[in-house]
Amino acid sequence: MIGAALACLWPIGWGDVASAQQAGSPPQAVQAGALVTVTVPAGPLEAGILALGRQANLRMLYPSALTAGRRTGGVSGRLAPQEAVTRLLAGTGLRAAFSGPNTVRISDAAAPLVVGGAPEGALALDTIDVQARTESAWGRVEGVVATRSASATKTDTPLLETPQSISVVTADQITQQGTQSIGDVVRYSPGTRGDIFGVSTTRDYIRTRGFSPTYYQDGLILPYGITGQGSQAEPYGMERVEILRGPASVMFGQTPPGGIINMVSKRPSEEARREVFLQGGTFNRLQGGFDLTGPVNAERTLLYRVVGMGRLSDTQVNDARDDRFYIAPSLTWKNETTSLTILGQFQRDHAGIIDQYFPAAGTLYGNPYGRISSRINLGEPGVDRFRRDLYSIGYELTHRFDNGLTFRQNARYAYADVYNASTYSMDFLADNRTLTRNFGVINRKLSYFTIDNQLLADVSTGPLQHRVIVGLDYRNGRESALNGSAAAPDLDVFAPVYGRPMGPLVFDQKYAESTAQLGVYLQDQIRLDRWLLTLGGRFDSVETRYDNHLSGERSRVTDRAFTGRAGLSYLFDNGLAPYISYSTSFEPVLGVTSAERGSRPFRPTQGRQFEAGVKYQPVGLNALFTLAYFDLVQSNVQTTDPDNIRFQVQTGEVRAQGFEFEARANLTEQLSLIAAYSYINPVVTKSNDPQQIGRQLQHTPQHQASLWAQYAFQGGGLNGVTLGAGLRYVGPNYGDAANLWRTPGYTLVDAALTVDLGKVWPQAKGTTFQVNATNIFDTQVINTCFYAAGCMLGQRRTVLATLRYRW
Repeated sequence: MIGAALACLWPIGWGDVASAQQAGSPPQAVQAGALVTVTVPAGPLEAGILALGRQANLRMLYPSALTAGRRTGGVSGRLAPQEAVTRLLAGTGLRAAFSGPNTVRISDAAAPLVVGGAPEGALALDTIDVQARTESAWGRVEGVVATRSASATKTDTPLLETPQSISVVTADQITQQGTQSIGDVVRYSPGTRGDIFGVSTTRDYIRTRGFSPTYYQDGLILPYGITGQGSQAEPYGMERVEILRGPASVMFGQTPPGGIINMVSKRPSEEARREVFLQGGTFNRLQGGFDLTGPVNAERTLLYRVVGMGRLSDTQVNDARDDRFYIAPSLTWKNETTSLTILGQFQRDHAGIIDQYFPAAGTLYGNPYGRISSRINLGEPGVDRFRRDLYSIGYELTHRFDNGLTFRQNARYAYADVYNASTYSMDFLADNRTLTRNFGVINRKLSYFTIDNQLLADVSTGPLQHRVIVGLDYRNGRESALNGSAAAPDLDVFAPVYGRPMGPLVFDQKYAESTAQLGVYLQDQIRLDRWLLTLGGRFDSVETRYDNHLSGERSRVTDRAFTGRAGLSYLFDNGLAPYISYSTSFEPVLGVTSAERGSRPFRPTQGRQFEAGVKYQPVGLNALFTLAYFDLVQSNVQTTDPDNIRFQVQTGEVRAQGFEFEARANLTEQLSLIAAYSYINPVVTKSNDPQQIGRQLQHTPQHQASLWAQYAFQGGGLNGVTLGAGLRYVGPNYGDAANLWRTPGYTLVDAALTVDLGKVWPQAKGTTFQVNATNIFDTQVINTCFYAAGCMLGQRRTVLATLRYRW
């Protein structure tokens, strides 16, 4: 059934590819008498001009200070472009004149009307080209404040109108902070912890609201696999990284209740931009990369982009590497109605194992022999190694029909080949220096195919304006693994000796697991004056198969679930938008109950969340403030079967309550600010183990706070110098379900210095020199401990210097 549905969907939209265009391209002439469908809400005038320019394919020019403090009552319906512009400007004191089929010039209605040129002696004001400045949910953002996203709704929606908490980390912020992993990228976001198990060269360790998120790229799931080692996204290849907190199944199907992380790839641009950089620093790190984009032809109907980087590096663990090669080419072809973008990617990682299990004696608390060095390799140098090759190819197709409908189809195939050989800690003996170890080999192959079909329409029913999206998506993921283990020799952590023989390697696991999901969803964003109601529902059918090739055990489980979301926002004139929402999620669980209970397959876990908050986007200030309260519950959680402790039942429940605050502001051309605070109280509310009830959820501190500020000097002796500084606080947390292992909180300081060499030496225009220091005071952090030989350490001080040239 799933395969048949997919086969029917695949050809949709391809018949009209020869007549295509993407929004944001140079405007094509609007035929006389032609009508356009527009939906522009009441709000700040500049935002309305941007929206109308995009929807009506108009180029709108106006003096740069003209829209400050002005608001529009909005416009909607199927109208002639001239009438749409007139209605948009009604009551603003401004007027518009068409100087061409698609070019609109906006001016002060009280000023003399100028035809053909400015009068003699008039001051020529800077003008703004609407199409050049329109922000897209998938595009570039200047500075650290994004105002739009598609991660929550799959539509290009203002964050102010999204009734759920979401953070957008821009490429500018990634560059400012010199981040090297997705865990680094999210560390200044509320309700999110990016390093729960310390530093890693093999996977991302992130929690949102106490739960592991699902990772997406361009709205399609990534092949992370059971261990999370199938993919580790390269931040240099991303235009933005978005953290959607809370249940997201209504748009994406099976997900944990904490939310998703959606990474938006860098795409081809009409504007030619080129960049190369060379970077070096701590742990013999040497890294270089390039980002090239622009039009291929004069008509700008064919665009390209190539992003690449390479790295050779040691790590904070002795004899452990962190080498990477990454390249991501993309190509966009478009015309008046259709756009097709091809996205490719190849990533190769060769690394050591640095996410090690340290003994608590000598890290968390004292050891008579002293502190255990964070540099020590607790594995076997020369034996332990990690290799990953990740390939992906996909496309994004958009076609706009004459009747106002828009069809989108996004698809990707990804394949990962992963080999992991590691020697890991088992126990720490009473002599306080001997670590018992084991050796494991994992060889995994993962393949994922995903396709998402969407039909969008903007319609009106009386006073109600609707933005409707109907979707049908399908994904099929397969993972096969061959795992082996062997006894490894003990290690003296204060006088390590490596290279002693290991026991025989026994391959005790060989299996294949596949998951096929077919989902259909519907969402309606309904507007009535200043009210915005978001309603969505989705039905999923998920088939999970597991084949144990050694024991012959096979299982096949089909789960079906309905999830939904309802959100209500009110948009005040001053940029304030209070909201409430309710959303649900589900996630399949492998396993069965005991024979006495019928050996029934486990049901999916279910998540439900109530969220209330307020967002504020001040008029005249490039800023966004968000305050949110949430009450999140996960049910059908596995807990020990009281009648047979070798099995489990699904009567457990976890609840996370709290609030989050985030501020993002480009306060002036010189000063930007990012601030975040979160309080989360995640506890076990139901369990068959009485000692767990009321206990705090593992790896989730109750308090987290961060602050990042950047100031660019202009003029004087420091002209061209930019200083950045950040503080990050993470409160104490527990590493085990019984809350026996508590790790202390910590505060870290980061800093950045950038010099625009072109302002110092004009011949160096476009060249910058940047230094980033992470954990500048070299605080030794214990991220978590979950047993006597299971403590994981955080990132030590890292200093990186970058020489960058843009032209």
